[in-house]
Amino acid sequence: MRDMREPQFTLSIDPGIRGCGVALWNWGYIKDGLIQAKYICGSKGKDVTRGSNEKNVTCGSKEKDVTRSWYEAGLGVDALVRSWGGVVREVIIEWPQIYRHSKGDPNDLLLLAGVAGIYTQKYSHSSKIVLYKPAQWKGQIPKPIHHKRIIERLGSAIDRVELPKNKKLQADVWDAVGLGLYHLGKVK
Repeated sequence: MRDMREPQFTLSIDPGIRGCGVALWNWGYIKDGLIQAKYICGSKGKDVTRGSNEKNVTCGSKEKDVTRSWYEAGLGVDALVRSWGGVVREVIIEWPQIYRHSKGDPNDLLLLAGVAGIYTQKYSHSSKIVLYKPAQWKGQIPKPIHHKRIIERLGSAIDRVELPKNKKLQADVWDAVGLGLYHLGKVK
């Protein structure tokens, strides 16, 4: 039986095909709630944070076996949680949504649903799972405006956000943070 004095975490995940943005939360453990946020890359051994020497890491290529990336990203999420010594009690996941006039490849949504499903299954035995579609938690607000609101809400906790160099991957981190803030009632 687990020691109930262990930190109880909420984990918010913005899944991606080759990695994911994650944010770890605990409002009783740290005053402002955010413990750490980062991008977890599915390319084993690739550090995509600002301090790394990697240039424009994209976390795999179209030819790479994406199921291997999913597995490696999952290991990275596990390592993040273990590094803080607590237990995840609630997992918040962005669930893919089809937009009628989207410019993206709709087949990518099938892969993305697979990733979201893996995280849902992975934590469902020990954690409450909450799924939000993008329109539910951020509506149609443009990313730059929404991310600015998230940054403003974080205040000094912004020091606990580790951003990748790649601008596209940074959005995944901000979305994981925003998803957690939305679920915890801290941002609209």
